[in-house]
Amino acid sequence: MRFSGHSGTGDVRFRTIHIRMRTKKHEFYLERPTGEYFKIFGRMVWLFQDMRNVTRMKITSHDFCWLVLVCMIFFSGADGIARDDIPNPFTAEDMLSTVSFARGSEPVISPDGALVAYGAVDVADEHNIMARRPTGFLWIVSVKNGKAKLLLGKGIHGEMPAWSPDGEQLAFFQESDRGWRLAVYDRSADRVRALGESFVARNYLSPQWDKSGRRIVLAVPEESEPKDPPRIYVIKNTDKRTPNDGFFVNSQKAGLAVIDVQSGSQWAILPGPIFLRSFKVSPDGQKLIFTAPNPESFGVIRKEYNDTFVVSLNGGAPERVLPSRKGQRYIWSPDGKSLLFLERGRLQSVSLDRSQKRRSNSPI
Repeated sequence: MRFSGHSGTGDVRFRTIHIRMRTKKHEFYLERPTGEYFKIFGRMVWLFQDMRNVTRMKITSHDFCWLVLVCMIFFSGADGIARDDIPNPFTAEDMLSTVSFARGSEPVISPDGALVAYGAVDVADEHNIMARRPTGFLWIVSVKNGKAKLLLGKGIHGEMPAWSPDGEQLAFFQESDRGWRLAVYDRSADRVRALGESFVARNYLSPQWDKSGRRIVLAVPEESEPKDPPRIYVIKNTDKRTPNDGFFVNSQKAGLAVIDVQSGSQWAILPGPIFLRSFKVSPDGQKLIFTAPNPESFGVIRKEYNDTFVVSLNGGAPERVLPSRKGQRYIWSPDGKSLLFLERGRLQSVSLDRSQKRRSNSPI
């Protein structure tokens, strides 16, 4: 018996049940929606319970399961016909050959569609059993022939691959003796080159290329220092934050930096690390927007919301995007000159033209 369907967030829904029964000469195959099987199964349970009460037959659980399967095929109209062309079932070897993608290293296809890069979880690392973000190894697979190649050396972890706009280079984070570092894989030269400075903490945001493919924007995580908790807490019923809420709050900080791919030079965009939640480079590659939690809502469970800021890739003071409302989310327009957002079911735009005294928001 096999189940198929889709997995959502926090629940699994099986839409179809496949039943395969084998005899010495034939193989029976049946496929029906899950709801039909539940109805048939309920009828069979009621029928066999009634039979046991009337005839006092001793039906074992094994016999009961076989009787239910046979009756399902009979009552469901029987397309359980003999079929000899059914493919082989899912074996234990197939199960062991499956790949678990590391979080943040899901498959990414190159712009030309020739290669796929992904990160497979390191199953030999015991720390990955309960880890929120398990470490993994980066692989590149050819779409044409399915040939896979381990990108780094044996035992070296990598994560968060991102293709350049022309698809000739792949940026990712590589594990090193000093922690982590940005690296770039060149397809034509078939080699990996480390760029920029190393950082101890693991990154939680993927690197992004600019339009020209000459610069890479990355978040530089700050190493968090463990602090001894106080022995006594004083909590008031008016407090919005409680000490136990700290476990659910993302308190990791990171800065933003730009690396020149050719020279390897690195410069900071922000003056220091912040509670960085996300960032997105503009389509023209001149600016980026990033989000950070509003100070008044930071650490408040289920009530935290982010503010959006825009800053140039060359550095400078970030500017807050207005209007700023709770839960407001912005995306870049195709030309990179304005930001788009939804308000009351209508698509709105925010101009980033400095010549205007005040940014205007107008419906599109």
